Amino acid sequence: MYHKDSAYDDFCNAFQLDVTNFKYKYTIENFSQRSENTDEEIISPTFVVGSKERSEWCLHIYPNGTYYSNDVEVDLILLKPDKVHAKVKFAILNDKEEEKHVNRYFHTAKKHFGIEHIYFETGNHGNKKPYDVFYTNQTDNYFKYIYTIENFSLRPEKTGEKIISPTFGVGSKERSEWCLHIYPNGKKYLEGKVLVYLVLLKPDEVAALCKCSFLNNRGEEKFVDTKYESFWRGCESLSYDCSIKRDSLLNESNDLLFNDKLTILCEAKITELEYIIYANFIPCRVLYISQTDVYNFKYKYTIQNFSLRPEKTGEKIISPTFVVGSKERSEWCLHIYPNGQDEDSKEFISVYLTLLKPDKAKAKYRFSILNNKQREKNVKFVSESENFVKDIGLGFSQFVKKDFLLERSNSLLFNDKLTIQCEAEIFELESENRNYPETLLNIPIPPWKSSLDYENLYDPSSFYDCVIKVEDKEFKVHKTVLAARSSVFHDIFTSASDESQIYEIKIKDFNVEVVEKMLKYIYTGEVSDIQNMANQMFEIANKYELDRLKSISEQSMCNSLNTDNVLERFALSDKYPTERLKECCEELILKNIECVTTTKEWEYFVLLHPSLIGNLFSKLVKIISKESNSEKKE
Repeated sequence: MYHKDSAYDDFCNAFQLDVTNFKYKYTIENFSQRSENTDEEIISPTFVVGSKERSEWCLHIYPNGTYYSNDVEVDLILLKPDKVHAKVKFAILNDKEEEKHVNRYFHTAKKHFGIEHIYFETGNHGNKKPYDVFYTNQTDNYFKYIYTIENFSLRPEKTGEKIISPTFGVGSKERSEWCLHIYPNGKKYLEGKVLVYLVLLKPDEVAALCKCSFLNNRGEEKFVDTKYESFWRGCESLSYDCSIKRDSLLNESNDLLFNDKLTILCEAKITELEYIIYANFIPCRVLYISQTDVYNFKYKYTIQNFSLRPEKTGEKIISPTFVVGSKERSEWCLHIYPNGQDEDSKEFISVYLTLLKPDKAKAKYRFSILNNKQREKNVKFVSESENFVKDIGLGFSQFVKKDFLLERSNSLLFNDKLTIQCEAEIFELESENRNYPETLLNIPIPPWKSSLDYENLYDPSSFYDCVIKVEDKEFKVHKTVLAARSSVFHDIFTSASDESQIYEIKIKDFNVEVVEKMLKYIYTGEVSDIQNMANQMFEIANKYELDRLKSISEQSMCNSLNTDNVLERFALSDKYPTERLKECCEELILKNIECVTTTKEWEYFVLLHPSLIGNLFSKLVKIISKESNSEKKE
């Protein structure tokens, strides 16, 4: 058994046999005093199975049941990959470590879905070097963590290369997150040693009394290092590490490797947690919900006393930094403008997701407000990935009207607390390349500028041979350019019987500004500031078969979708069939059903667009039925 000095029960030998089997124990102290309400869960630390073909899991424990049942519920959640076939056994351990209330199941697990049954498909894992992950007891300010690395003598890491353990979380309300950095062959200037660092991932600073040691085959602690230390987020402490000479570790007489497994024990008692406060504002509570892998995260941010916030238009609240991933690590924060970012959005709340590290990323994101039942409202999202640049936020300037938010009947604020949820899927991360010498000869190479050359043609004096008339304005253009860009213009010019030198086209169904934007796009390949005319740009792009402009306009419509414009855009998704826009509209309508369906516009929409109502109505019935069933069970 392990060290007896702790006030917590020992954790007996839970183990991961290989990449297809694991055993996981999770202890919740003072269970009868848990504060969670019905349908509120405790989320265990993430645990990892395997190395190359790795899967990630956690437990969701509902101490007071769910809306569907009053029983204590335990769900096993698959975080990575997307689907797994598995079998599972759940049990409660009594004080004699005997298994009680045993349940066994077979099931197919899907990503992010809670299940009570799992079975892994077997395969050839002969070359794997799996890690055993042990979690022990924890309270809000104490943890004991055991991490085992199999086949340690065969580890491929070179000097300066590290193994990063899975993230483990401590506490619930005042939550901290940690991992271990293990250097099997040491670092520069510390070659020949095995080094272990306890690394803080969240919050920004922690003070703790820490003890780190290596366990021999009898569970006895060796090479113990105990210190009181201040930890900074993401930093390996210069004064705190646990180390041993590699030769001593590999020496069989020391009994530190059992079946070539290295087991590290880390204990800590946290005395102080601190977030960096970005302004002298009322404190904000942050809940980090789940990071499924280095490419997905969900982040909740709660602002207390929201109606009393002092920020003026253009002034923002900056959330604490949150970190995603380990090796391919990215850092993010939220920017929230309680009174809008600018004059155009001063009656709204503006929200933005901001990349802090690395320099560039490509990601899809989704914002919503969680009401007092933790249900998503006012959902807004982008349907295609967008390009993030360091320190530049992307999001929604008109996320929600402030009057609508503050209206009690809408139930978006609970005890004057605003909870914003941000989800994102990261597709690419890119850092600036700093590997080249700074003294490299800088030879300027002019950019390819065909679009700029065409832009120079977009001028009344540049040999035009066509005039487009819109209202009382004339645009002097070139048939060759228009025909090359648009098959519709090509057909117009090739079928024309008029042999005159200057060809004339009248456009009556679009205004001057929209036509001018289209022509600018045809000549330059670029278009900007179309948020207020995205619908018209989408229509004109469809009429003249400008596919890229159509996609740009559709993206703009999805990004700026709200309850005021959703019906018009829903109709456009049917007029010019596009599943992406249609799905965005359906989701927003269903998330804001009460707001949308009580308007006169909705009554007209039902009459004019019956083909769209069927599928939407079917989804609506399912939602209402589900909510009705949950209320009955409550």
